[in-house]
Amino acid sequence: MIVLDEKIDHTLVYKVAHSNEEIVLSEKLKYKIIHSRKVLEEKIKNNEIIYGVNTGFGKLYNKIVSDYEKLQLNLIKSHAVGVGEELEREVSRAILFLKLYNLSLGYSGIRYEVIDRILYFLNNGVYPVIPKYGSVGASGDLVPLSHLALTLIGEGYVYLNKSFYPSLVAHKILQIEPLKLKEKEGLSLINGLEFSKALLSLSLFEFIKLFKQSLTIFLFSAYAFNCNKKHFDIKLKKLKNSEGFSKIIEFLYHYSENFEGKRVQDPYSFRTFPQIYSAIYDNLKYIEMKVNEELNSVSDNPVIVEDEVISSGFFQGQQLAFLSDFLNMNLIKMCHLSERRTFQLLKEYEFLTNNPGINSGFMMFQVSQASLLNSMNFYPYSIDNITTSEFQEDVVSFSSNSALCLYENIKKAYYIFAYELLSSLQALYLTKNYEKLPKDLREIYEELRIHKSHSIKPVDEDRNFIKDIENSLYHLMNNKLALKFSDL
Repeated sequence: MIVLDEKIDHTLVYKVAHSNEEIVLSEKLKYKIIHSRKVLEEKIKNNEIIYGVNTGFGKLYNKIVSDYEKLQLNLIKSHAVGVGEELEREVSRAILFLKLYNLSLGYSGIRYEVIDRILYFLNNGVYPVIPKYGSVGASGDLVPLSHLALTLIGEGYVYLNKSFYPSLVAHKILQIEPLKLKEKEGLSLINGLEFSKALLSLSLFEFIKLFKQSLTIFLFSAYAFNCNKKHFDIKLKKLKNSEGFSKIIEFLYHYSENFEGKRVQDPYSFRTFPQIYSAIYDNLKYIEMKVNEELNSVSDNPVIVEDEVISSGFFQGQQLAFLSDFLNMNLIKMCHLSERRTFQLLKEYEFLTNNPGINSGFMMFQVSQASLLNSMNFYPYSIDNITTSEFQEDVVSFSSNSALCLYENIKKAYYIFAYELLSSLQALYLTKNYEKLPKDLREIYEELRIHKSHSIKPVDEDRNFIKDIENSLYHLMNNKLALKFSDL
């Protein structure tokens, strides 16, 4: 059971997304939800003008509205215009969880009944079908979250018990009635950044997992390539004032004890690995801290603070856009290093085959890496701006596109490192350098070779590599290659 309280982090988001563990709210959060609703209802009774409660939305903020419930209903219906393929179920579950958390902080003024329904969806495997495209991450992720909100009122589509249903049909199966939204509730459901936050959180978790395993893959490749151990001498530690460099060089020094390479200088993808990966490590620590700060920040408008309703801009996703772009930069650099090392291994050992000519060996592994790298988009969405809503929303963050691009690139990165893993294992086999691997590395090497269901066998003659690639990906996705490293 997960008791949702006042603090979360990206690891919890990932855990919730990939499990069916029951979620309950703390009593403290329940109290805050109920209190903020009372504050809002009192102000409505006093006929105060409140944006999105008795006014129109966006540029229509100066239009006074008297039918409060229809206002909320029309908002959701008119804003659910997303297109493209649907997000994976685990992403949808993460978005739903983050929406639950944000509303439960007690700054939105919505009824507990709405939050309880979201909780019911999460605990009963009901997840909204959300298309990928349509948000600019400025007034929150309005479009994708409108598709989420539709499912609460019996419209749109949901996943239920691994099947796809119209939301109204799912309600009938579950024998529950769709919600009837009241003042501000439609606005609070869509005026958040949960789409951007979910994609960034899940990507960050996968990035850290891949970062740790890529250290092992690097060592496999370095042993296979016969690197010069002097490049990783612990004496170099004092030359760079960086936490990341200290940790990376200590790690590599520990595992490079049996390097026997005689080149004075190895290629940069090997020799400058400590300098590049230390920069990535330092960046990663910063990104992790800031992502967790954002997860624990409110994203809604207007907000209720100390019993006052304030129209502000907590739906603005600029920080999320910067973080997603920044993490994407680091991811692509990691992948470039992997592709270059694969290239060097293929060049050093004639495409990693004993009989080149009749066999093409691993020639196409690096070609596929090149294709994947070329397709890994890096456009800095965070610095772009396209004005919306007749200049009322004249600056937008595009956090949604930044996070979505990062999320898609993470998937490609796993394949890129899968190719290097296969290449390094083959090079170790051909050179017999697997015999030099330190104990921890040798154990991982042997496990990959003899795994019961996903073994990676040496290649003596060309064969169809599809199964090898699938097996390599299986080990990476299941975090089978991670050595103990630092505090990540």
